[in-house]
Amino acid sequence: MGDMTIFSTYITENKELNSKVLMEKQLKSTVFPECASIEELLIVGEKLRVGQCHVWCYYYGSPPHIHEFGFFEDCMRVVRNEYMTNVLLYLSNENAFFWLPEEHEYFVVFGDTGTLGKIENSEIFTYQFDDYLNEGIMSDGTRSFLRKMLAKYSVTWRCCKIRN
Repeated sequence: MGDMTIFSTYITENKELNSKVLMEKQLKSTVFPECASIEELLIVGEKLRVGQCHVWCYYYGSPPHIHEFGFFEDCMRVVRNEYMTNVLLYLSNENAFFWLPEEHEYFVVFGDTGTLGKIENSEIFTYQFDDYLNEGIMSDGTRSFLRKMLAKYSVTWRCCKIRN
């Protein structure tokens, strides 16, 4: 897949992650509260020994204004500089993605089930979504929006074969 094909496969009309594609491709996805910090992403890279990756940065509804392909550290410099935009980070050898929407209220990790299991079990992202929603510091509207995002992007595949 070409660089922009990867981006446009998952980000519909330069807006948001397409949950239907996750289902069609049978990719596992997990929603985490707040936004992944640069430090947390660097720890993920270290634990998974990430080599090459892609990063796309874009404003809602506009095509990516930055696309970087290269070593993880180089891509992370781009993420650090573009942290206030929407970011799609693809760890190519691990077949895992991080989608960091500009709202910074949540982020989604999706891709290969094995890699996501390693990320989930790494204890890097320990803040639970239920705890975040029940803190009492956000409006009912924000809480409702976040529950919708949690339902929309939480996909777990429990079986691998469909029997006829």
